[in-house]
Amino acid sequence: MTTAITDTYRRVEISDVREVVVTDIITADGMNSRSIRILGDMGGDQPTEVMEIVIRSATKADLEMKAPEQRF
Repeated sequence: MTTAITDTYRRVEISDVREVVVTDIITADGMNSRSIRILGDMGGDQPTEVMEIVIRSATKADLEMKAPEQRF
């Protein structure tokens, strides 16, 4: 028997975020994927990528992003 580790929930807090980039959906080998990239302040001149979250689904519509209505 092999050892398995399963995350059922994860929350990550990232401070000093400078930019969030959401990539387009890419389809390859029948699977759709996109990335959410978080750039932070690592002390350099430019924001640095501190985390990338890759999400995948066989159904492209499942990866569409929705944002709440903006109010000013």
